[in-house]
Amino acid sequence: MQYRFKPRQTSPTARPDRTSQSGRRPWRLSRRRLASFLASAAVLAFLLSACGGSSSSASKSSSSTKAASSAAAPSTSAAPSSGCHGHISHLTVAGVGITTDGIIPFGTAKGFFAAHCVSVSRTTVASPAAALADLIGGSVDIAYSPSIPIVNFLSKGAPLRVLAPADGEPTPAQLATPQYKTYQDLTGIFVPKGSKLKSPVSLEGQTVPVPALKAQLQVVASWALKKAGADPSKVNWVVLDFPTALAELNAGKVAAAGLTYPFSASAVAHGARLLLGDDVPFFGASSAVGMWVTTASRWATDAKALAGFRAAVIQTNAYANTHFSQFAPYASQVTSISTATIAKSSYDIYFPTTVTTQDLARVASNMVYAGFLPRAPSLSGVVLP
Repeated sequence: MQYRFKPRQTSPTARPDRTSQSGRRPWRLSRRRLASFLASAAVLAFLLSACGGSSSSASKSSSSTKAASSAAAPSTSAAPSSGCHGHISHLTVAGVGITTDGIIPFGTAKGFFAAHCVSVSRTTVASPAAALADLIGGSVDIAYSPSIPIVNFLSKGAPLRVLAPADGEPTPAQLATPQYKTYQDLTGIFVPKGSKLKSPVSLEGQTVPVPALKAQLQVVASWALKKAGADPSKVNWVVLDFPTALAELNAGKVAAAGLTYPFSASAVAHGARLLLGDDVPFFGASSAVGMWVTTASRWATDAKALAGFRAAVIQTNAYANTHFSQFAPYASQVTSISTATIAKSSYDIYFPTTVTTQDLARVASNMVYAGFLPRAPSLSGVVLP
C-alpha cells in the first residue's frame, strides 16, 4: 500500500451552524483533557508538522447537497435521492491530501453520497495524527488515518471507532501483475544508484531519514529488519520531509531514505532501488490499512448519518476499483499529482470494501514485536458493526 502523501493546505468550505437539530452541540473533549492527550509522546511522534485545527461543522440536516471539497474535483455535484425526503445530513471529514482523499469528491460526483442522504465537506491537515486530533477535539466528524496511528491513539485511551475502509494493500491479483513484480511496493527504504547496501542487515550503522519517528515507514522497516535478524535500534533514524530526503538520496548525502509515492518514483527514475519494502507482509494482502474513523460519542449521536457515509464510501470504493481511470482525475485534483502518474500506479492501489478487527489486531501485534508498543490495546468494539 502506498502512503501517497503530498500535503496541501486547503481552505474548508463554508460550514453551517454547529448546533444539531436536537439543539445540542456536538461532543467535544475538554481543552484540559485534549491538551493532556496531545502532550503524550506517542501522539506527538506522529505529528509531521503543526496541525491547524480549523473549525468545521458537525452533522446537520439541510435540503441541499454541500460541496464535496473546497478544492473541488471535476463535476462534484449530484442531486439527493428522493428517498431522503429533502433531508441531507452534512458531515465534515479531515483528510491528509493523499490519493485516497479523492474518494470523497469522486463518490459525490457519482451520486453515491447523495443516494445515502449525506453530503460531505473535506478539509486537509498535515498528517493523520493531526486529523485524529481534530476528530477527538470535535472539529470534524470523521478523519482519515492509517492503522498504525489509530493503534497508537487507542493505546492512549482515545475513544476512536473505525467507521469504514479507506485504502489497503494490493490484492493477490494485483501482486501477480508484471508491474508489481517489476516495481514492487513504492513505499519503503530506498538506496541510491550504485549503493553497496544489499541486504536489510547492511542498514545497521546507517543514517536513514523518515518523515516521522515511530510512524509507518519506521515501524514497518523496523519490523522487517528484526524479521531479517538485524537490529533496528542500530539504525540512526532521523526526521526529514520527503522532498528533502529525496534530494539527499539523489545527491548521495545519505546511504538510504524512507520514501513513498510519488517521491519514490522519482528516486527510481534516478537509479535508486528498493532495499526494504514489506508493507504487504506487515499488513496482509487485500487488508484495510487506511481507515475512516469517528468517535464513540459521535456514533452514539449521529449513527444514521455516519452509517450513510460508510455505505457511500463502500459503494465508491467498489466502483473506483473497477473504474480507476474515472477516479484518477479526482485524486489528481486532491494531490496535485498528474492524472497520468496516478493512473500508472493502479497496480498498487486498492480500495477495500470491508474492514475487520483483524486488520487492526495484526498491526498491533507487529508493533509489539517491533518494540513500538509494550502490549496491544483492547480492540473490542473499535470496528463499528
